[in-house]
Amino acid sequence: MLQPLELVCFGPPTVRLAGQAPPTDVLWRKNQALLVYLALSPDQTRTREHLIGMLWPEKDQTRARRSFNEAVRRLRMSLGDERLTSRSASVTLNPSDLHVDAVAFETAAPQEKLAMLRGDFLEGHVVDDAPEFERWVSSQRVRFRGLRIDMLIEVAESALERSDFRAVTDAARSALDIEPYSERAVRLLMQSAALAGDGAHALKTFNEFKAQVELELGESASRELTDLHDRIRTERWRRLAPRSNGAADPPLVGREDLHGTVFGECRQGLSSGPRVVVITGDQGLGRTRLLEECLDRLALDGAVTARASPLENDHDTPWSTLRLLLRQGLDKAPGVRGAAPEMLGVLTAIEPTFAANCTPVPPQDASQVAAALAACLAAIAEEQPVALAVDDADLADGPTIATLRSALQQLPITPVVLLLTSNASERDVSQELLAVRAELGRRLLGVSVQLTPLRVEDIEVLIDDLAPWCTDSEQKNRLARRLFFETDGLPLYVVTLLRALQDASQLRDDLLVWPVARATMSTPYPIVVPDVLCSAVMIKIGQLATPTAEVLKTASVLGHVVDPGLVAETTDIPELEVKKHLIDLERVRFLAHHNSRFAFAAPLVAHVIRKQILGKGERRDILDRALEALETRPDSALRVTRARLLAEVGRKDEALELATQVAKEALDEGCARTARRSLRIAARVSDTTQLALLRELELRLAAQERSRTEASDQQ
Repeated sequence: MLQPLELVCFGPPTVRLAGQAPPTDVLWRKNQALLVYLALSPDQTRTREHLIGMLWPEKDQTRARRSFNEAVRRLRMSLGDERLTSRSASVTLNPSDLHVDAVAFETAAPQEKLAMLRGDFLEGHVVDDAPEFERWVSSQRVRFRGLRIDMLIEVAESALERSDFRAVTDAARSALDIEPYSERAVRLLMQSAALAGDGAHALKTFNEFKAQVELELGESASRELTDLHDRIRTERWRRLAPRSNGAADPPLVGREDLHGTVFGECRQGLSSGPRVVVITGDQGLGRTRLLEECLDRLALDGAVTARASPLENDHDTPWSTLRLLLRQGLDKAPGVRGAAPEMLGVLTAIEPTFAANCTPVPPQDASQVAAALAACLAAIAEEQPVALAVDDADLADGPTIATLRSALQQLPITPVVLLLTSNASERDVSQELLAVRAELGRRLLGVSVQLTPLRVEDIEVLIDDLAPWCTDSEQKNRLARRLFFETDGLPLYVVTLLRALQDASQLRDDLLVWPVARATMSTPYPIVVPDVLCSAVMIKIGQLATPTAEVLKTASVLGHVVDPGLVAETTDIPELEVKKHLIDLERVRFLAHHNSRFAFAAPLVAHVIRKQILGKGERRDILDRALEALETRPDSALRVTRARLLAEVGRKDEALELATQVAKEALDEGCARTARRSLRIAARVSDTTQLALLRELELRLAAQERSRTEASDQQ
């Protein structure tokens, strides 16, 4: 019976027989080389003549045969007669109970392969006077080195997708140890450093590599690597504006697999054709932050980026979101002029500033717009990949979403990535957006992901970054559990609280004393959830000038989108001054500026201001002033706002009458989103006598949406 035989080929080679060191003659260089060569040969078999020519070419035929036979005899004595068998003119290494790492490598899992490659193939093993064997060993070393580099690069890319920048550095550095001139490894090091916020280190990495290549090879760094250096140096890739205090945004934590999936799809889109990524989740779960992170990474990779952030009023205005995309990135793309003039003309008819020197060509139908957009994207992608993003896509107009879907279907191999964020609830999602989700994996390549709350361990990572004052491990865990309990893991609340805690020592004490030792999570705690969040928001508001805080509080009552004129009328602050205060509120990130309009950056915080911080009398005073200002406003969106405010102050009959009237007008004009908003208000304030009317309007709305969906599908 044969004893188990193990041949270790990676690193310093060795042989183990039944788990022990074999007899000395097995380890003689040519005997060991004979075993390894046979083990890696087809069917573990070679002819005698081939083996003699491979290992004993320096001897004459007679002496060479004698040396070969002696080697076989000694191996049989040490390993067993059946381990090496002869048939006619060939010799076979019996594969029974034979374990060879270089053979197992071929079928191992990626992580197992990386662990197996602990050194070069037959590292340090030299066979004198056997040039053919040495050439074979050299070719195997090159092959396995290449495989190891590829795997390390794969590991680094995977770590980059998970935002594990330390793992990226470790894997890329290991790849450079094997191949000092690997631009792929240097690129990953630069990307990792830049995304981690250390642009200086990224530039240093490039400069050191460039100098090494020029000195040792007399060559220059590639154009692609040089372009990456230039993007990092000029920070053209960054889309996130720094906060007024200069602090960096908190790291992406938790949900590593989900982030890896999203970033991986983005990378695939740049390399092998269009991809669609749909990010869903409730407000405050980090949809916008993840979208911005995707855009940062895509821009860092050299993509042209265009982002639209539609607001509630945009839903019923055809092409409103497409106009935003055309004038916020696509119009500046270097390759756009490569598209046919008539295609540019179609898009110019929709957005006059897109190609000012082109003659507008009014489109006949939506399919013509989709063809024009596809042609322009293809022209841009000839020079640079393209990334399109629509934040809050559930607020986008239907024709734009349908056009984006159709355009991507016409670009089967073009490097384009489409990013969409939307509410998790399908009740508020348009039929066009639902159609995009339905076609993922079928006619559209991509993925749809849903964000979930953070875990306690994720919050601990944020504490490391945002609460350096909390250094004790027990206190850190206590704080993380308390924050999780109070916020239900909602990132917006967690980050808001942690930032507020930087300047609120009393609030720190309150949070750290709970739960008390040996108490359960259900034990009564000193601060209820709203109070904790109110404390955090009030600290930020307390740092504002009085008129700025007044503008913020008033805006929180009036709605998500800020109307400077309405705020001015409600507060008696001149409109020009209101606009200055809005800019101040943007600097501290209470507000965000999208598409020439201000809106709350964090709607949930606006809800806290409106419901918890404002007193009842103060809130009612703002509502009464706003209702008076809105009484003569003809705009349908502001009339919906007035209906909502009427309902809030208890004037139900007026709210119902106005909401019903706006709903009818919106349905007549084909403005489904406005109609839906109005009907929701009407439903809240109606009684049984109006049910028939509301039902009739809802049926009209459903029929209108169904008709639009069918028309979109036909296109």
